[in-house]
Amino acid sequence: MERNFNLLIILDLDNTLIYGSFASSEMAELLFQYNNYLKIYERPFARELVELCGQMGDVIVYTSALRDYAKGICSGLNMKPKELLSRKHCRIHKGRYHKNIREEWLKAYDRIMIIDDSPDIWENVDNEKVMMIVPDEFKGQSGDIGLKMVIERLLHLQ
Repeated sequence: MERNFNLLIILDLDNTLIYGSFASSEMAELLFQYNNYLKIYERPFARELVELCGQMGDVIVYTSALRDYAKGICSGLNMKPKELLSRKHCRIHKGRYHKNIREEWLKAYDRIMIIDDSPDIWENVDNEKVMMIVPDEFKGQSGDIGLKMVIERLLHLQ
């Protein structure tokens, strides 16, 4: 896939690509069991989105989850991000984790696309280079098409 611009895609994990549940089972496909209590479910079309993002540009995973947990999800989805940012890279404000666009990303890339179900936790996104794609929150439903719509939007933007 040929690109005419330098693109960075930032992917969120929880409720965007996967769903972590303490229930005994969910309707979505089980990705892996994280521990005795928590199971991780793959969102429909997650692998297709990950593959497309890798073809379109550089991919960074940015999550407010713990790094070990995030590494397991990346491995389960066969995702090899350029960088994996986790909870320790977030800023805490009023009891919530916040993510921000780094200055070096703005300098290095022509466009930055953020795919995250929680746009309100992002700071520094009021830049013409930054575009936010907000899929509906994923809660383990098997017939979910939120990422299919994200894929269609990405294909339309090329």
